[in-house]
Amino acid sequence: VYNAAGTKVFESSFKGDGVTLIPWGPTTWGGITYAVIGLSIYICYSNRPGNIPQVLTWDGVSQTSTWTLSTYSETITVGGQKRTPFYRISPANVTIKPSGQTGNINLVASANIFVAGQIGTRLSWAGRQVTITGVPAGNLATATVNEQLYGSEILPFASTPVGVFNIGDVVTGSVSGAKGIVFNVSAGTITVQVIPPGLTFLSTDTVVGPGGGIAMSGGAVAGLPGAISLWNDEVMNSYRGYPQSVFTDQGRLGFTNFPAVPSAIVWATIGVSSDIWIDPSVATQSPANAIFEIAPGKSQVLYVIPGAQSSEIVFCDNAIYFIPITVQNPLVPGGIEFINISANGCFPNVQPRLAEQTIVYMKAGGGQVGAVQAPGAYNRPYIVDNISEFHSHLFTASSPVAIAIPSASVQFEEQYIYVLFSNGALAVGKYSMKNGLIETGSDGKPNVGWLPWNGV
Repeated sequence: VYNAAGTKVFESSFKGDGVTLIPWGPTTWGGITYAVIGLSIYICYSNRPGNIPQVLTWDGVSQTSTWTLSTYSETITVGGQKRTPFYRISPANVTIKPSGQTGNINLVASANIFVAGQIGTRLSWAGRQVTITGVPAGNLATATVNEQLYGSEILPFASTPVGVFNIGDVVTGSVSGAKGIVFNVSAGTITVQVIPPGLTFLSTDTVVGPGGGIAMSGGAVAGLPGAISLWNDEVMNSYRGYPQSVFTDQGRLGFTNFPAVPSAIVWATIGVSSDIWIDPSVATQSPANAIFEIAPGKSQVLYVIPGAQSSEIVFCDNAIYFIPITVQNPLVPGGIEFINISANGCFPNVQPRLAEQTIVYMKAGGGQVGAVQAPGAYNRPYIVDNISEFHSHLFTASSPVAIAIPSASVQFEEQYIYVLFSNGALAVGKYSMKNGLIETGSDGKPNVGWLPWNGV
């Protein structure tokens, strides 16, 4: 790290743990992204699976004062909950049965889903977390309970529930508001696994499911956890890998390009960058909570860049979307909309760059430079232009590595785009801005003059 005077103020060959060598080099520099929040710089990179994000923090005292490099870690609450995202990565129809509700337990699965690499990682079972400590077999794991698991309950009825309730049904108590998943049905009872919000069924409840409802004829009898398929995998860890791209917007830290869930975007809780807890098992979220969304079209989300008019532009391998953010449609859980603006995606490991209200990026394939612009049209707020037409020969001799667009030059008024290639050459584009957009030529297309730069 250098200050404005060119003095080196921080240097490290090791990650924030102090022992692991920083892995990036000339072939992977282009995959580095960073986001600045307050006095901290959050850094993501593509050297997976051990690509845990790094956090570089300045003490704010002076230009030559202390910088500290640390490893990004999610908040773990007093109750043992890790504030990290969970999502079903494993096959959806597999059940897991815990042997107990607290302490050290066994997890018995209905299929071979456990591997040794998962040791030390977490599962969320019915909205409660456990840490895997061993994998004796593919369908068996040992675990330590981080949050006390919900038990099961046997619900009695005066009439037979057979034909009304089926295994796998989610049922609700009309008075208690308790919810459970049915995993056994007999002539006079059903056995349900209690799920969030973790309430107990009452003798006054009418139990309601997809096939109807029946009034209970007595109190519920508590039991051990049952075999259910309502569980989720930890999205980011040493086994699944970590996000390869980071951004910030609307007071939130954001992550994307997850190796285990390529279509996912995660926004942290507003103002709390270490709180990215999302669990589909728990439906109720407050507006300030973290957000987890899946981009459409089986896309791999490479970058998210805040754009004009408060929107966010989502650059994927096979498409480009924008997420409208307005007073009427704020960035909150359940309020994300993906609107397609291009079926041609973005080149990986070359981060798009802002030029006022324009975002310049390498198109998929790496042979063309594109620009996402906001022309101000009501029905089409964003358009995609090709800004390297007739100059593709400058971009095909070597793979692009990075784009740089200086935004505050004091030496001259000209504006330039620099595209660096893996062979060390540059393509330089000269452009002018008008109303925040790249100025167009007589043909109405963005006017950028490109030249090669490969000399000393």
